[in-house]
Amino acid sequence: MGKARRIVFAIVLLVLLGGLAWEVLRPREKMYEGRPLSYWLKRQEDAKYGLVTPEKQKLREQADETIRQIGTNALPELLRMLRARD
Repeated sequence: MGKARRIVFAIVLLVLLGGLAWEVLRPREKMYEGRPLSYWLKRQEDAKYGLVTPEKQKLREQADETIRQIGTNALPELLRMLRARD
């Protein structure tokens, strides 16, 4: 019985450590094409100021589409950003 208990203990320990590592190492923001939501929001914001050039318009459209693709999955992150104090 001692060997079986050690195996069970080792499995439980590995599962707990794996869960902890996943929680700590996972990205906090929703990602799209390898970039976080804040990147796309910044890109969208940068494209709306100043003279509207075709390049800026394309950046804005790409950011708009990306944010649409992320969809409602972005709501928790957007709400967290709105609640943040500077």
